[in-house]
Amino acid sequence: YHVYHFHRKAAYHIHLSDLNPGEYSLETYTINRSSGSSYDKWIEMGKPDRLQDYQLSYLTRQTSPGYTCRSIFVPEIGSYDLSALLDLHEIKLIILKLQNQ
Repeated sequence: YHVYHFHRKAAYHIHLSDLNPGEYSLETYTINRSSGSSYDKWIEMGKPDRLQDYQLSYLTRQTSPGYTCRSIFVPEIGSYDLSALLDLHEIKLIILKLQNQ
């Protein structure tokens, strides 16, 4: 990461319209330096040249994406504004699901 001179965050704003009114679950899966990055876990291990089976197993267990879930309510208007701020090399998967359908 030290080869990158700029460490700006990227801001994304999305307006979702024509949504059915009701309660939604908003799930977010995140891969970044602290959650889900096998490269960063490998660096923390000391950058071994060759991985033993138990080390590979450790990396596999440690590299699950971060996860959050919350409920939101969309009123009769039927729209929602979604914002996300991402760090360098960060990935987010955001899933919006209408509940009880």
